[in-house]
Amino acid sequence: MKERLEKEQLERERLERERLEKERLERERLERERLGRERLEKERLERERLERERLERERLERERLEREIDINLIRWEDGTWKYLAPLAVDPENPSNIERLVNDYMMEGIRAFNTYLRMMSPAECFQVVINNRTHTILLITEDELAIDDRMHESAANLHAEATKRVIGLKRKATEDLSHTYHARKMVVCTDGNELP
Repeated sequence: MKERLEKEQLERERLERERLEKERLERERLERERLGRERLEKERLERERLERERLERERLERERLEREIDINLIRWEDGTWKYLAPLAVDPENPSNIERLVNDYMMEGIRAFNTYLRMMSPAECFQVVINNRTHTILLITEDELAIDDRMHESAANLHAEATKRVIGLKRKATEDLSHTYHARKMVVCTDGNELP
């Protein structure tokens, strides 16, 4: 009888140990699953954050590129105008065109608009934007004697550049009209806008 009680006691202890071991293993399994879910959630959130940052960088780059204006550089050499690579300029920060014109000035080359009026580096960008040509003419100091041929060819460049810029603006306006319909405005005689 005593032996049987001891066996039962040992059996109960063994079952209790097995139960505790199963509970421990189950807790560990649940903890691993929880940690796995947390890890997956952190990875998902990190991927979403990286994707948002990538999209934001792309948006900013698109906006920067949309803002940029190509300025044509045309140099007078050997009695003809030679096109140089256009320079993309951000209207909010046109310092790159100023630096370029400064560099040309150091080499003895002066900047002119298409009316053959000399421009300083600081005013180049605004002048060629205002005259709607987006074109800077570059003439070396030794060829500064402006004759009829140079004057006539500069006038032709002016006409071509103006047509091109107006064409670009017309194209941009057409693109906008397909995606954006402005609300009509009614203006009173006193200058106030009506809804």
